[in-house]
Amino acid sequence: MNLKQQMRVRLAESPLWLRWQRLQPRERLSVTLLGA
Repeated sequence: MNLKQQMRVRLAESPLWLRWQRLQPRERLSVTLLGA
């Protein structure tokens, strides 16, 4: 497994990523615009 794949797996298992996916599209856009 290369580094990119490992990062993807870690990201997929990350609670932060799960929280991000639960966000409403509008919230997602505002977070993106804030540069977070």
